[in-house]
Amino acid sequence: MTFGRILLGTLFVLSALPIGVVIGGYIGSRYFVPGGTGLTNPVVALYYGAFGAVITGVIALVLTIYLSRGWLLGVSLPVIVIGLICALAFWTIYLKAKSKSDAHLDEAYDKLNKFEVSLTYEDAVADPPFRSMNIDWGKRGYTAVESGAKGRSCMASLSGKEAVAVLTALRNADAVLIKTPNPCAGTSGAVERTITWRIHEAKPPDTEGTVALTAACAKQHPELAEPFNVADKIFKNGDLPKGCTHTVQ
Repeated sequence: MTFGRILLGTLFVLSALPIGVVIGGYIGSRYFVPGGTGLTNPVVALYYGAFGAVITGVIALVLTIYLSRGWLLGVSLPVIVIGLICALAFWTIYLKAKSKSDAHLDEAYDKLNKFEVSLTYEDAVADPPFRSMNIDWGKRGYTAVESGAKGRSCMASLSGKEAVAVLTALRNADAVLIKTPNPCAGTSGAVERTITWRIHEAKPPDTEGTVALTAACAKQHPELAEPFNVADKIFKNGDLPKGCTHTVQ
């Protein structure tokens, strides 16, 4: 089998796949999906589409092997054109669906409770990921001071996904304070971390909390340490190198 035939056969098989998705999806949704199944229809139709892609792919592969070069060229060209059109249509549908999904997410993020939280690693911690971080969802950003004697003060934006993670951690920490107003009282060891937060509620009063966290308290109430874990991930994965402004002396 020559390189040209292999290339043509590969394009033929690949082009047959999106055509199979269309054919299988249409037949499945038209004849095999029961009426009144609501939102499950597209999912079930997609399964039939995948099944159709497998069938057309196998057929195209068999034809590639057994057809003569002339017949293969004659069959492949229209299939490649139609397959490309189907693939472009799928890509357009995907982009539109993604854009719509992103718009819904942005709307949800806009409705998220505004909050501010300040997280500080005390001197008792030998190698903290950062010295301090102030997060303000109202401003869609945060400021962090790097660890070390000459750590830089850096600013960066906060994504909606990150804001949800922070707010969830704060809600869980606040649940601990509701059950135990002074959860770290009487725990042994030096204070290693301090966290202060405020969540702006739809109706007053706002939710506020402050905790001076020892290692023993963090072990006893891991929910109180979770905001630091979330902040650590944001600090490591954020765009801080682009937003560092000056060195803290």
